[in-house]
Amino acid sequence: MTNQLRLTNANIKKIVPPASGRVTYHDTKLKGLQLRVSSAGTKSFCVRVDLGGKTKRVTLGNFPNLSADDAEREAMKHLSAIAKGVDPNARKKADIARLVTLRECLNEYIKSRTALKESTAKDYRSSLENYLSDWLDKPLLNITRDNVERKHKEIGEKSPSRANKIMRVLRAIFEYAHGKYEDENGEPLILHNPVKRLSQAKAWFKESRRSTYIKAADIKPWYEAVNSAPEWLASRDAEGMRDYLLLVLFTGLRRREASSLTWDEVDLQDEIITIVDTKNGHPHLLPLPSFMLDLLKRRYAVTKGQPYVFPSSSGKGCLAEPKKGIVKVRDKSGVYFTLHDLRRTFITTAESLGIRDYTLKRLLNHRSGGDVTDGYIITDVERLREPMQKIEDRLLLLATKPSNVTPLSMASKSA
Repeated sequence: MTNQLRLTNANIKKIVPPASGRVTYHDTKLKGLQLRVSSAGTKSFCVRVDLGGKTKRVTLGNFPNLSADDAEREAMKHLSAIAKGVDPNARKKADIARLVTLRECLNEYIKSRTALKESTAKDYRSSLENYLSDWLDKPLLNITRDNVERKHKEIGEKSPSRANKIMRVLRAIFEYAHGKYEDENGEPLILHNPVKRLSQAKAWFKESRRSTYIKAADIKPWYEAVNSAPEWLASRDAEGMRDYLLLVLFTGLRRREASSLTWDEVDLQDEIITIVDTKNGHPHLLPLPSFMLDLLKRRYAVTKGQPYVFPSSSGKGCLAEPKKGIVKVRDKSGVYFTLHDLRRTFITTAESLGIRDYTLKRLLNHRSGGDVTDGYIITDVERLREPMQKIEDRLLLLATKPSNVTPLSMASKSA
């Protein structure tokens, strides 16, 4: 149902809402200006025109927050823009996009990356909240190249690697914004990525790749402290922490791959673990040498009925990184280490045994995008069993004296 009416404040106040549906009133003075009245009593102004053979309707606002005179002025602005070929809805969308804040864009970016891990998304949020908190509610268009250069330098005075990492996240967000937000003509609103200033000015901090690992002479005291943790560490997670640290060292798994390992990924019969959720997205199949097989059998008996190999003490989710336990192991053993040092120790041990190239890459689930031969060489998981056993044997030899009872027997007795 449509009606013709001079849209004034006085006339609009007299309009009685329909019993159901919605009624549209067309202004008798300004063609295209309308008032739509719903059965709920909402009275909203809009302007309707034909643009490129299509009918366009732009909502201006609700009465009485928007008066009839103001609605007429707004409608005339839109009609003038339309006469010049500008889509009012596109302009309205562009105006909203111009005000998009860093926080809003970050949320959109994370939402759009369906393959992004929850832990990575959490890291992105915490990085920006901790270091760019004063920018989060600032429109993206207001973040300049000078801003970026100064902030990068400021953060870098305390931690160069952290400064680089945060700016890499910011660079990715701006790249996303470049393709996401458009002006009324369909052109990108974000014309320049301000983080590129760091490359142009050669301002990125040089980062030296960490190469620390547990030296051969330190493996014994480290192992003894870890293996005896349930005896001296007052914690409900002492056994879980012990087995977790041993698994990371003897398999070279990444810390998150090990802590979130589920029993669905462990095949005790075929003596293989298969990790699907990996850093590079490629499934990681790894044979289990004897010591690790016994460790996982023992854990299966302890955690039977739970999905995770290393469940949290609360029974909800998997084991969190045992930071306090690691500090105590450092104190007990006199060996400083990080979780990634254990992976590097595995790599160093493999290399000392002459295990290199494609075999080592498969053991670590590394992929070389620039190596064209990489895609043609297939290493069967069974071919990895012998090198895995050699690495385990070497680590156990360093961890124990030949006259001692082997750790495998110790593990079996404690089962």
